[in-house]
Amino acid sequence: MSGPATQADAAEWANQHGLTFPVLADPNNTGWNYIQTDPSIQGSYGLPNTQLLSPGMKVEQVNGGVSHSTAEGFLESE
Repeated sequence: MSGPATQADAAEWANQHGLTFPVLADPNNTGWNYIQTDPSIQGSYGLPNTQLLSPGMKVEQVNGGVSHSTAEGFLESE
């Protein structure tokens, strides 16, 4: 894949892994940008956290940013 994930990419990935909960793509950070610019939203944003899962669905990282090189390292190990 080249570029940010689309909603179709997210849906295909969720289907491939048998996920039954919503998986969303926000390639332009629309949701995050809205929250950051809305003055009525203060304190904790209550957004879901981010997890990096390696093959076999092993949780490798919880919260925090995941660099492209870190994610690609796990993809190459498949």
